[in-house]
Amino acid sequence: MSTSTPGPSRCTTPKKTHALAVNGEIYNHQALRAEYGDRYQFQTGSDCEVILALYQEKGPEFLDDLQGMFAFALYDSEKDAYLIGRDHIGIIPLYMGHDETRQLLCRLRK
Repeated sequence: MSTSTPGPSRCTTPKKTHALAVNGEIYNHQALRAEYGDRYQFQTGSDCEVILALYQEKGPEFLDDLQGMFAFALYDSEKDAYLIGRDHIGIIPLYMGHDETRQLLCRLRK
């Protein structure tokens, strides 16, 4: 039985330098929490919070470490950059586009 909180969530890193909006479920979150728990202070019980820990440790290359169904938008305030991603099959819909000012918009849907 999983003790995580799957589904849509929002969370930030302890120093509030990275913010995550995510929908989905990370199947291997317990193994990832065990691996990164000594280097990252988890703030929630969300299975998807491992995305923040992995991003801080590995940068965008962490995506291959995730097993599950997910779509997310991560903001890195230190780099003033966004990372938007989803699982390799695209189970969770992720819609992206630009508004009239060419600002990027994205929407995560269940």
